Amino acid sequence: MANTTATRLISAFGRASRTQSACPLQPAPLSHDEATEMLRELQGYPLLSGFRGRPAADLSAAADVICRLSRLAVSLGDSLAEMEINPLGLGFTGAGAGALDAVVLSRQRETERKTTLRPLAEALQKR
Repeated sequence: MANTTATRLISAFGRASRTQSACPLQPAPLSHDEATEMLRELQGYPLLSGFRGRPAADLSAAADVICRLSRLAVSLGDSLAEMEINPLGLGFTGAGAGALDAVVLSRQRETERKTTLRPLAEALQKR
């Protein structure tokens, strides 16, 4: 059953990502196809899909991470206030993705400082 309060927002490319109009939104959890479509909706998608002869980024690995993150958001339910991976490093096609930093903020500790959780990044990487 989808948790309609858990909304997944993805963005790319630094300061430009701060404009919500540039970021697709979907209720969690997401399927791999839905996550892939969200990646295609990004304004910076041409840079990810291979630009000026460069190989494409591993969009399948990025979609996997987005799916896992959305499932985690649903499993945490109402206790989750905020969660992000920033940045998510992408290798070229077939090389995978790596969360370089991850933050989870619970509603209970919403007013306290955010806690960086390295094990979250590791859990999202496991296949």
